Amino acid sequence: QLDHITLWINNAGVTQQPHAKLMDTEPDEIRRVVDTNLVGTLLGNRIAFKTMLAHPDPSGATTHVFSMDGAGSNGMVTANFATYGASKAGMNQIRKTLCAEMQGTSVGVHMLSPGMVTTELLLKSNNGAELDASTKKIFNILAERPETVAPWLVKKVLDTRGSGKYHKYLTTKGVVWRFMTAFMRKNRLIPEAPGGGLKKSQ
Repeated sequence: QLDHITLWINNAGVTQQPHAKLMDTEPDEIRRVVDTNLVGTLLGNRIAFKTMLAHPDPSGATTHVFSMDGAGSNGMVTANFATYGASKAGMNQIRKTLCAEMQGTSVGVHMLSPGMVTTELLLKSNNGAELDASTKKIFNILAERPETVAPWLVKKVLDTRGSGKYHKYLTTKGVVWRFMTAFMRKNRLIPEAPGGGLKKSQ
């Protein structure tokens, strides 16, 4: 049973396994992804709000709830993992709606966007097969290790004030810059030749 909460992060998430067209995806897999990513976020927010409002910070400070975006959050096409994309497409709508519901209270509602991170969730997104050369190239350009992104996220969470913030590690300008400097990023995280796996952290 939870009492006083200052920060709450809805971080649980699963990818779709295996990646396949919707017509080839088992109903149980659709339910698993939606229940974890979408329903889990709604239920997590519900618990956080009820606890935070029932037991406000003794100092009177605003408490904060964060959810995580993912592929599909901006409406992008997620071919062959439609269920995952659909489960994330609602995240920003949830943020905006819950900001309105919590207006006038001591609870702030926000979104975190870690970008492309070399977690098990990402690396298993190819159904266990080796990543092809083009995917490895994209990972080397856009992805970061968890130990790079995590400190940035922690600082953003701790520095957050107000409500409605959307903290994005990988911005549009950042994506453009990374592609402009792609020649410097070859083999940075994953050797692009066949057989290359994720490099160990230094």
